[in-house]
Formats: sequence, C-alpha cells, structure tokens
Amino acid sequence: MPGAPPGATIVSFRPEDVEIVDAAASGDGVLSGTVAGASFLGDRSRLLVEGVASAPVVLETDTRREFNPGDRIRFRIAQERLLMLDDGAKT
Repeated sequence: MPGAPPGATIVSFRPEDVEIVDAAASGDGVLSGTVAGASFLGDRSRLLVEGVASAPVVLETDTRREFNPGDRIRFRIAQERLLMLDDGAKT
C-alpha cells in the first residue's frame, strides 16, 4: 500500500470513510470487490465486501442505491483516513 511504513501489514479504516465510485474510477485509493452481504440501516447501507483483502471488509455508505450479493463495486478510501498497523510479526 503506498504510504505504508516498512513492516506495516494491517491497514485499517472506519467503515464510513469509504466513497462508492463508478466502475470507470481509478487512481489512488480506489479498490474493487464483490458484495457478499448488504444491510439497509435507514440512512446508510452496511456492506460486507470480499476480494479486497484476505478477509471480508465492512463498508458503510449513504449512496442511495440497492446493493445485492454478487454485485461488483469500486470504492475509494482517502489515504489520510487509513491507519497503518504493524502486525507484530518478526522477520
């Protein structure tokens, strides 16, 4: 991940720090994955997205659209919103 300190292997972010972008979007911080689950929470949707990391990630969005399992999505996380953590592994 660009900007990650040496040895950082865990990247964390708040689920609401995500912006859903259109399929043609590219650039820094744009990732893609497959919706595994979606819950409408009234003012936002919570998505479980696979294919981004070794484990599914949770995203929250106020984007007004329906998300279904199997949907491919692209999203952006601003680099300043990322938290880099050392996993503690010794090399």
